[in-house]
Amino acid sequence: MKRGRLGWLLLAGLVVFAAGGAGVFLLSDLEKRVQLLSDGIEWAEGFGVAGARPTVANNPGALTVDITGTGIGFDSGGLVMYASYADGREALETQVRWMLTGQSSRFNPGMTIAQVAATYTDNASAWARNVAAFIGVSPDTVISQIPV
Repeated sequence: MKRGRLGWLLLAGLVVFAAGGAGVFLLSDLEKRVQLLSDGIEWAEGFGVAGARPTVANNPGALTVDITGTGIGFDSGGLVMYASYADGREALETQVRWMLTGQSSRFNPGMTIAQVAATYTDNASAWARNVAAFIGVSPDTVISQIPV
């Protein structure tokens, strides 16, 4: 059923526009928030800094629970170790998606960044400020209302 070189596809809430094999992907607001919050968490956790535990463990979210089952072990401080950045990033995005959809047992969509920080890390105030600054919002921003 060929209809030319242009086509639209609605897949799992994402709108995909394809032109001649090249694609432009338009993310849903949920997925935009997942990306933004994951990027902010990755930055606040110090991922990418040489020698930092999250960097060494390929764990941009500094996760201590292997929620995707792709971990290859734990470091001496209890961070999940992943074989690749892609595996660690998938785990972080899964955690954040659960936060934003109410599937997490520890976080919910009505929490502010500061409230998430209080559960997520021991250095809550600095972490909340860093995540919020990276995204360009206040630590009092409700995570489900992060502007996209």
